Amino acid sequence: MSKSINNRSIPLSKLNWKQLPDPLDGMTPKQADDHRLKVIALSDKLSDIEIKERVAYGAAIACLLLSMYLDIQSDCSTLWFIIKFFLYGALISCSILSYVRRDARIVAERNYYSTILGKAYHE
Repeated sequence: MSKSINNRSIPLSKLNWKQLPDPLDGMTPKQADDHRLKVIALSDKLSDIEIKERVAYGAAIACLLLSMYLDIQSDCSTLWFIIKFFLYGALISCSILSYVRRDARIVAERNYYSTILGKAYHE
């Protein structure tokens, strides 16, 4: 079963109302079925990318909170410094990963909405 059963809302701010496609634009049933499958595949891909982006944000927040907790509970042992060093590295990595995932989501959204709306979609 497809993950894209829930309808996505179209961002009205990115819609050119004068360029909306005509639903009866002469597609054959085969072309319409291919287009429907493409839209479902893009929607599934967008859902996967959104989940990965949320996981990256959650990991970054978890690293930040754990780092703050260790700052409060500082005991200045060697193990504390090693853990703190790795947490800072993980925080930097998660921040970069969050940025990369955000860019991937923006590209996936652009592909999804431009496939549905055609010329009516603008940035």
